[in-house]
Amino acid sequence: MMLETAKRNLNLPELAKVYDDDFGVQDFLSITKEDLTARGKIRPIGARHYAARAQLLQNILGVFNSPIGQMIAPHVSPKHLAEMVEEYMGFDKYGFIKDNAALFEAGEQEKIKMQIQQDLQSQQAAPSMEEQMVDQQIQQVEGQMPPEM
Repeated sequence: MMLETAKRNLNLPELAKVYDDDFGVQDFLSITKEDLTARGKIRPIGARHYAARAQLLQNILGVFNSPIGQMIAPHVSPKHLAEMVEEYMGFDKYGFIKDNAALFEAGEQEKIKMQIQQDLQSQQAAPSMEEQMVDQQIQQVEGQMPPEM
């Protein structure tokens, strides 16, 4: 339906942006009315590419959830595995997979937690405003009383 509408309304060559998942680049193609009037069937080719990636990840999950996965786990590099997942799932454009990111972020959280605890301790050690006001009133009262002989 959409292809038929495009074919009817396309008078001048149209520039289309195409993204290549394999190389991660964008390309621009010029599409004319003749390109859309060919006879035949349109078959999706990119689906095979995604199916192969999904199959690979499914196989990896199957291996690591089996007894074989426990045997080979000491020999598998978590960094390389993370890089492979990042590449095959297309996560590289988001940038959330980095070397030891969880360790650095846990350290940062621990640092903030310690700072908050120190702030709470210093607040508890310091007298409150109410206590300061009571102390001032006591000092004023003691200052007004005549010295005892």
